[in-house]
Amino acid sequence: MKKLLFTLLAVTTPMTSFADEYKEKTDVDIKAIKSGLGYWETKDCKEVSDAAGLMLYLSYQSLEGADKVKKEGNKTRADELAGEGIVLAQLAADYATTFSAFCK
Repeated sequence: MKKLLFTLLAVTTPMTSFADEYKEKTDVDIKAIKSGLGYWETKDCKEVSDAAGLMLYLSYQSLEGADKVKKEGNKTRADELAGEGIVLAQLAADYATTFSAFCK
């Protein structure tokens, strides 16, 4: 039992010095590091996120409009609106990809 206690003390004593070393290294500017890595400002990230949401909403509206127009019998206009909805959905996906790449 004494050997086990001595071994535990021998192993944990050096660990306390590493704990203090961690505190000294946390005084870095995280904002500067993120900027150096290519991450964007919070304001810019919010704008990209809002744009992705807007594109997704507009895509939904276009697809809903395509369904209504198709029920009315205007297949050509319905196809145009559906194509518009697909393009807007792709734009929303592109904005979301950009957001996930540069906003951490």
